[in-house]
Amino acid sequence: VATNTKALPRARLVAATEKCDSLEHVLQRIDTPGFDPANLALVEGDVIDLAARARVATIDLGRGERPHCPMFGPDGRLYVTTEITDTVTVIDPRTRAVVDHLPTGQTESHMVALTRDGRRAYTSNVHAGTVSAIDLATKKVLAVIPVARMAQRIALSVDDRLVFTADQEAPRLA
Repeated sequence: VATNTKALPRARLVAATEKCDSLEHVLQRIDTPGFDPANLALVEGDVIDLAARARVATIDLGRGERPHCPMFGPDGRLYVTTEITDTVTVIDPRTRAVVDHLPTGQTESHMVALTRDGRRAYTSNVHAGTVSAIDLATKKVLAVIPVARMAQRIALSVDDRLVFTADQEAPRLA
């Protein structure tokens, strides 16, 4: 999660994501003019109820994971890239429990995009310079696509037919 929210792909159920290093920072941020998020956001493992302006839970990932890019899937579960273990961690938001780890087949999986039908996930893998295509039903990597020396951020086209990622070393999308 980065502080430049204009550069991030937008989640379908959350207006934007932003890294905050404390609850106080979250509360300051939601007072900023024009800030209009959904009612619930995940920030560095904490579940924040923005209407109540309070942390309501912490999701324990069980080990050092370096989580990024939480996104709700159409199945209602939360998908979070976990760079250190090269996985996408799946969380049940009702129980706030980790329910699965999906391998990406590449190092430093940084951001995730999910298809609208919930069948596929795509991750940008920073220093590998690749995109992983993952079948969510079988939990298998379908393809690893080289795109640049360093790839970051990821977004799907509206029809889910194209994946876009940023080349971190050149002013282009890959």
